[in-house]
Amino acid sequence: MKNKKILAIVIALVITIGAGTTLSLNPQNGQGRLSPNYVNRAEFIKLLVSEVVQPNSPLNGNCNTFSDVPANSWFAPYVCYAAQQGIVSGYSNGNFYPYRQITRAEAAKLIVSGLQQRLVNLNIVSAELKIYRDINPAAWYAPYVNTIAKYEIPEPGIQPGNNFSPNINLEFNIAREWTYKAGKL
Repeated sequence: MKNKKILAIVIALVITIGAGTTLSLNPQNGQGRLSPNYVNRAEFIKLLVSEVVQPNSPLNGNCNTFSDVPANSWFAPYVCYAAQQGIVSGYSNGNFYPYRQITRAEAAKLIVSGLQQRLVNLNIVSAELKIYRDINPAAWYAPYVNTIAKYEIPEPGIQPGNNFSPNINLEFNIAREWTYKAGKL
């Protein structure tokens, strides 16, 4: 009877967890972890550096740029490279917040910053253009969102004239699509 209760609890947990999360195994250190279907800042920087910026030199995780990026973490080489290239600057308190989920607006800015490292003639689109209904031209992210729209990076369901939803968290599959498309430019 006791074993049946334990089994029922385990099954309930698997069903509950499976509804909103995926199990991802980090190949860098072999540590499995449960994570939401959204990408965090560390994961996005790894995608960005690997697929868009494509560094020619070996990555080094010993930059001590951010107090919350341990040199031995799987993401340190990518975050350090991005910081050294001026793609990320972190927060005024010296943190990067690697585990914080990234918004669509933040991802747009990072993609444009990454592309600027690789494409000398990248044209930043004016913030005054009203490409998406929910992008205020005065918002800090407007030129970045407009730029990735110009280069057709957002997913097909996000068409000019529709909403971009800049403040919602970026889903992992969308992050992969955006960095893949940006890497092909």
